[in-house]
Amino acid sequence: MNSNRGAPAKSPKMQVWLNRIVLFLVCVLLIITAGCTGGYYMWRARYNEGGVWYLTGAQVPFVQIWFGFIIMFNALIPLSLYVVLEVIKIGQFLLMSDVDMYDEETDTPLRINTTTIFENLGQISYVLSDKTGTLTENKMRFRKVTIAGTAWFHDRDIQQEAMERQARKHRDSNLPKNVGGESAQEPTQPTDTLDYSGSVPQSEANSMAMLDYIKARPDSAFSQKARLFILALALCHTATPEKTPEGEVTFSASSPDELALVQAARDFGLLLIDRPSQTIKLQSEMPDGKVQIDSYEVLDVIEFSSDRKRMSIIIRMPDGRICIFCKGADSAIIPRLNSSRAAAQKVADVERKASERRSAEAGRIMEYHRTSVSSPGLAFNEARASMSSPRTSMHAFSRRSTDFQRQSILRESIDESRPAMFPGTPYSSAQHGANFSPSSLDTPQEMDWSNSTVDEAIASNEAAIFDRCFTHLDEFASDGLRTLMFAHRFLQESEYEKWKKIYNEATTSLVDRQKMIEEAGELIEQKFELTGATAIEDRLQKGVPETVDKLRRASIKVWMLTGDKRETAINIAHSARICKPFSDIFIIDVKTDVLSDKITSILMEVSKGMMAHSVLVIDGQTLTVVEDDPALKIMFFDLVVRIDAVVCCRASPSQKANLVNCIRHTVPGSLTLAIGDGANDIAMIQAAHVGVGISGKEGLQAARVADYSIAQFRFLQRLLFVHGRYVYHRTGKYILATFWKEIVFYIVQGQFQYFVGYTGTSLYEKWSLTLFNIVFTSLCVIMLGTFEIDLKAETLLAIPELYTYGQRDEAFNLHKYLGWMCMAVVDNVIVYWAMYGDWSRIRSTEDDGIFAMGQLCYTVAVVVINFKLLGLELHTKNWLTTAGAIWGPFSWFIWQFVLAAISSRSFQIPYFIRDGFARHFGRQISWWATALGAIIAVCAFEIGVSAFRRIYFPTDQDLWQEIEQQPDYHQILREYDPESAHEYTKNSEGNKHNGTADGSGKSMHNEQDQPARPRSFS
Repeated sequence: MNSNRGAPAKSPKMQVWLNRIVLFLVCVLLIITAGCTGGYYMWRARYNEGGVWYLTGAQVPFVQIWFGFIIMFNALIPLSLYVVLEVIKIGQFLLMSDVDMYDEETDTPLRINTTTIFENLGQISYVLSDKTGTLTENKMRFRKVTIAGTAWFHDRDIQQEAMERQARKHRDSNLPKNVGGESAQEPTQPTDTLDYSGSVPQSEANSMAMLDYIKARPDSAFSQKARLFILALALCHTATPEKTPEGEVTFSASSPDELALVQAARDFGLLLIDRPSQTIKLQSEMPDGKVQIDSYEVLDVIEFSSDRKRMSIIIRMPDGRICIFCKGADSAIIPRLNSSRAAAQKVADVERKASERRSAEAGRIMEYHRTSVSSPGLAFNEARASMSSPRTSMHAFSRRSTDFQRQSILRESIDESRPAMFPGTPYSSAQHGANFSPSSLDTPQEMDWSNSTVDEAIASNEAAIFDRCFTHLDEFASDGLRTLMFAHRFLQESEYEKWKKIYNEATTSLVDRQKMIEEAGELIEQKFELTGATAIEDRLQKGVPETVDKLRRASIKVWMLTGDKRETAINIAHSARICKPFSDIFIIDVKTDVLSDKITSILMEVSKGMMAHSVLVIDGQTLTVVEDDPALKIMFFDLVVRIDAVVCCRASPSQKANLVNCIRHTVPGSLTLAIGDGANDIAMIQAAHVGVGISGKEGLQAARVADYSIAQFRFLQRLLFVHGRYVYHRTGKYILATFWKEIVFYIVQGQFQYFVGYTGTSLYEKWSLTLFNIVFTSLCVIMLGTFEIDLKAETLLAIPELYTYGQRDEAFNLHKYLGWMCMAVVDNVIVYWAMYGDWSRIRSTEDDGIFAMGQLCYTVAVVVINFKLLGLELHTKNWLTTAGAIWGPFSWFIWQFVLAAISSRSFQIPYFIRDGFARHFGRQISWWATALGAIIAVCAFEIGVSAFRRIYFPTDQDLWQEIEQQPDYHQILREYDPESAHEYTKNSEGNKHNGTADGSGKSMHNEQDQPARPRSFS
């Protein structure tokens, strides 16, 4: 649906200045035309043209003289500018085929869907990013679950990976192959293992222990609710099973989240084996070892949508009962619970306690930093004692986890930080091996359940379940996990039949069908019982934190727009370094704040300019209230453009697009880039100046609609810093060069008119005039716009600050345009007066006619233009550009002979062309001396001005060009970018255009490490 709306037309920002300059040149053309026309009438009146017998009837009418000058000088507005620009963009398109933006794992290269807005890639000021699948891998792993007030940790995939690594290690070491049994008993965890379970009480908090408890106490309140929750996992989805040739069952799901949930249900003993029409077949293993297959009739499915934030399925159980299962975001499930008021109150209590706890944590971390500075040894011992103390609950585990992570200066994703926090081996036992089929769940051993994690009193108390469940959800989100709530309700047959009629009318309606379906869903999705909640891990992609760091150094503000919970969003923002350890975090929540007062308070704080880095966090519900109030909307948009980073959670697709439009309208001079991977991101991608799609696991919808498509978020570095800057710089140079060469060549005609009575006589021969832009000066501007590389790719990646070159419009602006035009006027005067002053006044010449004078100016112009553009302005030269520089003058002199040969022998007014170059002025030393003198004079002037500017007014670009010539260049880069300097050194002899592999690295700034602290205002 998002892609069906009309996508707005996009144009490059540079085109705004280009259009203004074209209008300016139109005015210049009219002024020159008016001046020359007036000059003609003044000349005619002064010299009494009508009284001279040989000029009788030679007067030119006003219309002819006016339009004659329009035609003569119309090339000042080069019509070829836009045509050649498209040719250049084709060359730029081919040169963007960069192997360093190719993802080998998914076989995905950079994909370019448009060449229209290439230049915008070099001028981005805001990056608005989706989270799931864009910043994260979108490889969902079922990690934690809370059922009936008890939280469990699920680590079967970790065990499998550990055993596979162990097996590979043994194979690589040529050890005996029959070590599988031993490795299952005592797996050796490598240093990089993603270890969660080492921090969890192995006999109580592991999900496999939950299954043992269910088998040991099948009739308890907890066991009944746990079995219903596992059934909800196995039924509430749209996934379908597929059998491989080896007989294994795999799943095809609409999203990675659903796939992770179905796989978790399989791990818990319910395997989806078939899904024929309107039926779900589940396989389980009975206590006696027999396999049982149950069929569940699917009555209706109310599909998920980004607005509903939930999906429901109505099932007829094998015993005939009808049950509706619903899963979705907590904001969508909690209001629909049977005890929604009590649940909402518990949520508010949990959030209040969590806020108080985080404030206390921030204080402890600040004290930790002060202690570590004054007494490092003491701080180390305290930290060591803290981490070695017993951990008796999931609550303690999660809080201790969060404490440690918020102390980390380089905060990584949760899975990467676990080994350093809790070294140890993963939970394993002989009965929990690599086989994930239900048959692997053997009858539990005799165990003492008196000290079990399960509290049956809580499992029977709804209020206690709410309190525990919402506390666990807060902890899961704080660990950066994606949370999902499950609810259910058993329906009476009559209630279902009554609702079914309404639903059928909605599904068959020809008007507002989707709206009617959602309204029908609201009628049945009420009075739910809480079933449980899940937490799914989605790891950050490789290189995301480094990329965000470099974007920030490049003065690009990074916003994260996600549909996840606030706590999850904040935690991922820390991991991705959108939130820094020293950030001031401001949270706006309509449920707890008076919005106008809160926004005003934050504005006052931010306006003081005393913060190193500020982050604003807002949720979709609050954003809706802000957008509906015009006064709040103005205040909010004024605030967000002052904030360094924004995290928007629980955001709908339309809200994402509205935020993009907010920046476009509030900061008109800034360019936005939206990046996402799913259909929910299409509206945002279409609204931004530049849309980038991630070709990920959610399909190719975003990649197909976007302007550019990449496989990994980290490739954004190279796309913007290298290719974006290159195309922006090249296009700016091409436009300036085109305008410059037209002034140099055509304004000579204006000076010449004074000596021919402003009669419109052309100094240049007509066929030569036609070929000027087509043959003699086309290659030089095309090569400048295609091959110019002002700085090496490794420099641009190591020094992201150089990207501000495009943000400040330094490649093409009014100041730079006027500078080039002033140079063109001076060059033009030198060319003409060298011709007129030297050549035409030499009395000993054999041929001083108009044709010889014009060809001299033409020769100087062609040589100077090719020399300046491909000799002085082109920084990186190769054999192709050298050949292009030679081609212009060479083809011009070849044309001289061709023109002499094909011209008529009869005298042609005002030119005598036949054999003029070969036998007349071309043989005269004075003609060649004048041409050479004029070329040297113009080139000396250009070189002198360029040298003066570089010496007394150097730019960052000039300085780094000099540094690149130093012998210790890579050592200098290493000081700015230590992590990637090694890669640069290895690839320094590679392709000069593509440069090196990714430029991830550390920031060049040493920042004071302080904890991120949420700010509150009374």
